[in-house]
Amino acid sequence: MSENLADQVIRPSYEQTVGSIRHSGVRDILRHAQQVEDEITEQRSIGVTAHVHSGVS
Repeated sequence: MSENLADQVIRPSYEQTVGSIRHSGVRDILRHAQQVEDEITEQRSIGVTAHVHSGVS
């Protein structure tokens, strides 16, 4: 019986937390952070390529 009571108490709060995280824009924030990281990586790659092609050491 205590397990059922625990499930009744814990599960709704867990679902509310997950729901609020989904609606708070966390996914958008993470997606934006990944885009920024990808852009920085791409710029570094371009910089290294330009550096190598220019013959600068």
